[in-house]
Amino acid sequence: MNLATFNVVLPPSVRLRKSGVDALGHRCVEFPRVKMATRSLQSQTFHDQVVRIAAGYLDQAKYVVYTNPDGEKNTKIGNSYPDVIVTNKGESKALFIIEVETQDSITALEAINQWKEYQQLGGTFYLLVPRDSLQSAQQLCNAYSVRAKFGYYWVEDGQLKVHYD
Repeated sequence: MNLATFNVVLPPSVRLRKSGVDALGHRCVEFPRVKMATRSLQSQTFHDQVVRIAAGYLDQAKYVVYTNPDGEKNTKIGNSYPDVIVTNKGESKALFIIEVETQDSITALEAINQWKEYQQLGGTFYLLVPRDSLQSAQQLCNAYSVRAKFGYYWVEDGQLKVHYD
């Protein structure tokens, strides 16, 4: 796959055990079995737009692209629901797993509880992060031994741009 630059709530039944701030100063909450960073509504909406646009750019003639935006559980790999799963047409093996993060979700908790798991699901694991947060994401991956390739996004002249390394 040629990855290049392109334009691009909790249900009431979930009870939080505790909330706080991680070692990097990011807000986080602890769910019954999983710790995750929290996003503001605006950040979640932007995240979901990035997921949809990034998935829409991929070559639909060559690949099957599955998305799980906004906590949707449309397609899983193992027991996980990454933001984007890419397979060859007619195959079920993941080629690429893409997880979109926003500035407020690039945390040690995400690295430990999500990224480490996603790197083991098969295929190439990509983190797609805001351009200004790329170094933080890379440092977290190094600190927690997460193997990931990186992409980043930014807004320029009112358009979302994405670049994959």
